[in-house]
Amino acid sequence: MLKIKELKDTIKTVSTTDELTGLYNRSCLHQRLEEELSRAKRYNLPLSTILLDIDFFKVVNDIYGYAWGDVLLKQITEILKRRARKEDVLTRYGDEEFIMVLPNTTEENAYIFAERIRKDIEEMEFIPEGEEEKHPVTVSSGISSYPFLSAIDETADTIIRYSEHALYAAKKRGKNQVVLFSQMNLEI
Repeated sequence: MLKIKELKDTIKTVSTTDELTGLYNRSCLHQRLEEELSRAKRYNLPLSTILLDIDFFKVVNDIYGYAWGDVLLKQITEILKRRARKEDVLTRYGDEEFIMVLPNTTEENAYIFAERIRKDIEEMEFIPEGEEEKHPVTVSSGISSYPFLSAIDETADTIIRYSEHALYAAKKRGKNQVVLFSQMNLEI
């Protein structure tokens, strides 16, 4: 019975976490975000998401190799873990993308949090083997917050899509910055 329980635990871990970073994986994100969104709706609480993308990540892989790309992903994961609260949901969303679900967090507080992370990453020491100086690393982030549009029944998919639009705006504006979806829409 103990071996069966261990096997079930292993299967659960493998199916919900990213192998490299140990963070939740993309498939687990939607379930967790729907749960947090449901709680926010029920208790009329704010909820924010930060979609973070490593700027010029392909350059790191091309110049130093994928092993050093993995090292960089792990270093950024550690920064995210240090900054995150116990209730925050940290997810590796794509190759070089991460989503943070921040329960009971307003858009303004999410922006402050994302700026701290952006600065931590910009200041971190990433020195690939054989190099004498640190390789510059920056991130771009898009933030969306619930509630945003009162006439729409917002779901995990819409919240993520809002963050994606804000992230694309950050990239288009020159990278290494945080963009709020609400501000982006005001510019249109």
